[in-house]
Amino acid sequence: MQAGKGFPSNGDAAPVSVLKFALVTAKKIDSMIQEQDIENLIYNTVDIVPEGEDSVFLGDFLLLDSPACVGAILEYVTRYYDTLLQLPLNVVERLQLQTQRCFTFEEYQCLFTLSITEHRFMHYAIFKTLLITTNAERLLFIRNHNHDGSSYEGFVAFLQSWSKIHNPFLHSLLYEIYS
Repeated sequence: MQAGKGFPSNGDAAPVSVLKFALVTAKKIDSMIQEQDIENLIYNTVDIVPEGEDSVFLGDFLLLDSPACVGAILEYVTRYYDTLLQLPLNVVERLQLQTQRCFTFEEYQCLFTLSITEHRFMHYAIFKTLLITTNAERLLFIRNHNHDGSSYEGFVAFLQSWSKIHNPFLHSLLYEIYS
């Protein structure tokens, strides 16, 4: 990890401890994720017609209106957290990052794939993020969410309630900007 890639540094010396910087609060992680990168993701996944003689303003675009845009943002954020999780971390730091990590729609669907057995949970990030360690916990999650995991609307609803508690930065990006 280098300074200039979203990490602060103290001049020519080594980067400031990324762990101390990244693990204090989700708000500090917000400051490390580059706003320009998120903006580029939005522009690269959504067709936006520029205002002009041949266009009429019909309203604002919500990120949630575009599954491709939400998917691109979640891919970016999850990869970012996965990079941080590769650093040497103590148990508390690892747990904090894992529970803030978020997840993609594809990862969410793994929760509902019953062919993924309990001893393979450790190979799927979604189980670590949601702290699901047993099949009984997964079945309880499935029962509480009343759908088969293929519904994008169900995913977005769960992501909204989950992110409000575990990743306020993501929640504000996807949900609060428009309220």
